[in-house]
Amino acid sequence: MTEEQRKKVVADNLVKFRKAKGLTQAELAERLNYSDKSISKWERGEGFPDIFILKEMAEFYGVSIDDFFFEKEVKIKRKRPIKNEIIIPSLALGIVWFVLVTLFAIALIVFSDKIPAPWLLFIYGIPISGIVLIVFMAIYKKKFLVLIGVSILIWGLALSVYLTLIIIMAPNSWMWLIFIICVPIQIMAILYYLLKNSDKFKQNLQKIFKRKKKEVKNEK
Repeated sequence: MTEEQRKKVVADNLVKFRKAKGLTQAELAERLNYSDKSISKWERGEGFPDIFILKEMAEFYGVSIDDFFFEKEVKIKRKRPIKNEIIIPSLALGIVWFVLVTLFAIALIVFSDKIPAPWLLFIYGIPISGIVLIVFMAIYKKKFLVLIGVSILIWGLALSVYLTLIIIMAPNSWMWLIFIICVPIQIMAILYYLLKNSDKFKQNLQKIFKRKKKEVKNEK
């Protein structure tokens, strides 16, 4: 088998395995933390992924590395779409809120005279939920949902601090500045997300500009 033939076999297998998983190139790139341009290049036979990426892909597909280099039918069991990615984080969030509801009930029954605002527990649950979302979405490599989790954490913390200060101290005109502080932090989080996904960001911008050019041409 010549080098060109081997490249074609690997490229065909990469396409076959990806489609058997029901993934687009962009979705696979996100899972592997690579750009979709690299995935496209490998699938066109214009290059080989290195051995470490092949190993990672083989583990992800549930095949051996050798299966990439031979023409044969390899059945891949499709994972049920986003089953674990929904159930496990939802279960974790359910546990968090169950604990908060339990603590709220205890506070009302046992410490009703000592705790001025037990409902604050539910407010504190917002940033805690953000942390849970960040952890699990980072594990599943869902970068946009990680950003959502970070946003929930940022604004949940701000709200928690703001309401806690109102309860402990008399309301003050400077307290709203807590939310102003969160604005640059949120912007930095968004910019970091865009930088980490710059290829996708550029591709989306290019698509938008192409559509606008077509619309302008059609109008002319």
